[in-house]
Amino acid sequence: KEARRLYGSKTLQWKSAAQERAMATVMSGTEQVVVVLATGEGKSLLFMLPCTLPDAGVTVLILPLVSLRGDLLRRVRELGIDHLV
Repeated sequence: KEARRLYGSKTLQWKSAAQERAMATVMSGTEQVVVVLATGEGKSLLFMLPCTLPDAGVTVLILPLVSLRGDLLRRVRELGIDHLV
């Protein structure tokens, strides 16, 4: 429900069962989560959605590729996610 609100899409679906399982783990409150998904399988939602929820803590994202930085900054701005570089 919150992902649909964030993306402004009433028909948004999980990209894969692996993405859904990973989000369940993230939302369970597990202190550290490592998720390995292929390109295009929805990794971004796993850190974008939780940081927009009420009572969200701080999310720290480290990008090893400079090319990803610009794309992710554009996406968080479009989604209205408060961020600091």
